[in-house]
Amino acid sequence: FRTMSGKILWCGVARKNEKSTTLLAEAGEDNFDGELINLAKKLLNRKPTRGWEFERSCAKKLRGVNFYVHESQKQTGDWEQQPAAPTIWVFSAVAESSLDEKQQKSFLEKLVYLTEPCREEDYLWREGDTLACQELFAPMLLQRMEQVERSGKLAMVNKSIESTKEIMHNNINSMMEREEKLEDLEAMTAECNA
Repeated sequence: FRTMSGKILWCGVARKNEKSTTLLAEAGEDNFDGELINLAKKLLNRKPTRGWEFERSCAKKLRGVNFYVHESQKQTGDWEQQPAAPTIWVFSAVAESSLDEKQQKSFLEKLVYLTEPCREEDYLWREGDTLACQELFAPMLLQRMEQVERSGKLAMVNKSIESTKEIMHNNINSMMEREEKLEDLEAMTAECNA
């Protein structure tokens, strides 16, 4: 079991169609001389795929991850109407590369489930302009980012506790072995003196 410390530094949720990408909400800040923003832009501008996408910034030790949700087209019953282009939802996160990749993926998967009702029914999510959902959703993004950091720290503390318990267990075993040896020596000394 390997635990890495690290945190998610930026995350965003965007709506993508044939013509454009609209960032609906984001959270985080760039303390990396613009490198984080550049990485986030690269993520948001990538052509959608069916799987996970990764982007790295080796200079600043950052890792970006994209996850896409391809919305199925809904049938309208009006055969004359052209079907609308499918909507693709983009979930992106930039993290310190020391954060376990599984934690970063899990973070994005949780965002997919959290946003599902909004993506299906909320006008701002479906039609809103850039940062249309920022006021309502950014605080939740920040909260989730902090949870990842806390869970990473908690995992480190738990690992440290387990390590300490193992050391104490070994120390107790060593002390018991020494005590047995001392008792044997005392017994042999008593026999020699008798």
